[in-house]
Amino acid sequence: MNGYFFTMIIMHALLLGINLAKHGEEEIKIEKYNFFTQLFGSTIDLAIIYMAIKTGF
Repeated sequence: MNGYFFTMIIMHALLLGINLAKHGEEEIKIEKYNFFTQLFGSTIDLAIIYMAIKTGF
């Protein structure tokens, strides 16, 4: 793993924190913040990035 992956982990952690703090509030007039949806998406995203780094692109 390299610094780019750790940066991505930090960015996703910050985004999860924002969604956890604002869980249930309206983001736009149509959507609401949802921590669990963001957690699911971040997990998939980081898993794909990890597998790409592990295999060497």
